[in-house]
Amino acid sequence: MRVAEVSILLGVSDRTVQRWADADVLPCRRLPRRGDRRFRPQDVADLARTMTPAVPA
Repeated sequence: MRVAEVSILLGVSDRTVQRWADADVLPCRRLPRRGDRRFRPQDVADLARTMTPAVPA
């Protein structure tokens, strides 16, 4: 999965997904040349299960 796909699915910004990848919160694979990040759907699902839904004020 691409950064944009993950961010939409989890309801966060692209930059948040990138930060999580940099901090090893969400494992990713970097593609050669451009260094684009790719995420396994299972890793995204595992993270989604641990997230607490935001409660609107």
